[in-house]
Amino acid sequence: MPPPALVVEIVSPGTENRSRDYRYKRTEYAARGITEYWIVDPELKQITICKWWRDSMRIRC
Repeated sequence: MPPPALVVEIVSPGTENRSRDYRYKRTEYAARGITEYWIVDPELKQITICKWWRDSMRIRC
């Protein structure tokens, strides 16, 4: 089965969870071939869009 084209992650409360959601999951998803990853942060009221382009990650807020 191919990897999903998009993952949407809701940031969990807490410093450890925030670090995991913003730093570590990005590389985990990339290793699984997921090319687009959205981070929804209710606390900051923002959505960060991470997308792989030609072997590098581009991030948009």
